[in-house]
Amino acid sequence: MISSRHVARDRTMYLLLLPGLVLFSLFVVLPSLSSVALSFTDWDGIGKIGFAGLQNYRSALSDQLFWDSFKNNFVIILALTTVPVAVSLVLAVTLSEFVTNRLGKPVATVFRAGFYVPQVITPVASAIAWRWILNPSWGALNHLLTGLGLGRFGRGWLGYPGSALAWVSAILIWFQIGYCLVIFIAGVQRINPAIYDAARIDGAGTVRRFLSIIVPQLNYEISVVLLTTIMYGLKLFDYVYVLTRGGPDNATSVAAYYIYLNYFTYFRVSYGAAISTLLTVGIFIISFIFMRIRMRYEQ
Repeated sequence: MISSRHVARDRTMYLLLLPGLVLFSLFVVLPSLSSVALSFTDWDGIGKIGFAGLQNYRSALSDQLFWDSFKNNFVIILALTTVPVAVSLVLAVTLSEFVTNRLGKPVATVFRAGFYVPQVITPVASAIAWRWILNPSWGALNHLLTGLGLGRFGRGWLGYPGSALAWVSAILIWFQIGYCLVIFIAGVQRINPAIYDAARIDGAGTVRRFLSIIVPQLNYEISVVLLTTIMYGLKLFDYVYVLTRGGPDNATSVAAYYIYLNYFTYFRVSYGAAISTLLTVGIFIISFIFMRIRMRYEQ
C-alpha cells in the first residue's frame, strides 16, 4: 500500500517539475510544432498563408545550396570528432600523469584552465577576435608573418573558397578542445590506479597503457563527447555568421545559416521551416542511431 508520505513526495516532485515543463512547452515544443506546420505552407512572413503540401520539401531536396550546406556541416563534424578528441585524450593523460606528478597539481590546474578558456568566452566574442587576427589588411597573423619576412597572405585567410572552411574548422577545433579535455580528465581520474600499477609490472609502456587501458576505460566519456560534438556541428551558426557570413561563394555556408538566410533575407519563411524540420529530423535520427550503438556496446 502506498503511504501518504510517498504520495506527497511525488506530488511535490511533479509540482517542482511543472514550471520547467511549461517553459519547455512554450519555448521549444510550440515553436517546433509551428515550424513543422509552416513547412507545409507558402508564406513570406507577411502576406496570407497558403497550403503548399510537400512542395517545400521537394524544393529542398533538389536545392544545390541546401546540399552544399549539409556537406559543409559534415566536413566540420568530421573535424570536430577527430582532432579535438584525439588531442584532448593525449592532453588529459599528459596533464594527469606527467604534469601533475612532476610539476604539481597547481601547475596542471593552470594548464587545464588555460585550455578551457575558449569555452568561457562567448562564441560571438571569440569569433570577432579571430576575424581581427585573420584580417587581410591589419590582422595580427599577417602582421606576424610580415615581421618574420614571410609576407602577407593575399586576400586573407578567410577570403579564399578553398581555404575558408578549413580555417573555420580550425577555429572550432580550438574552441572545442577545452570541453573535451575537461571531460576526459574527469574520466582519467576515475580509473583505478591499481590497473596502471599492474600494467607497469607487466612491462606495458606509455603508449601501450594509453591504448589498452585509458582509451577502453574512457569509452563512455568518448561517446558523450562524440554525440554532443556531432549535435553542435549540425546546429552550428554563430561562428559562421560572424566569421564569413557563409562566404566566400557559399564555401562555408552551413544548414543553420542557410535557414537563417531563407527566414530573414530571402523571406522564404515556409522554405526555411522545411529545411529546419529536415535538420531536426536528421539530428533525431543521428542521436537515435548513436544511442542504439552505445546500448549494444554496453550490453
